[in-house]
Amino acid sequence: MLKLDVRVGESVEIGDGVVLTLEKKSGQLARIAIRADPGLKIRRMPGLPGIPVQTQS
Repeated sequence: MLKLDVRVGESVEIGDGVVLTLEKKSGQLARIAIRADPGLKIRRMPGLPGIPVQTQS
């Protein structure tokens, strides 16, 4: 597993055409923007053990 330290506003490109951008960080929460082909399936994975997954409705 690759782990990167990223500052707000920085982006990471994965393969050809998938770009993750860290938009906001506050405490343990981070908002990332994902730019990818509309046909690419993207799903949220469960969190690490001991860290609850929070959803926004």
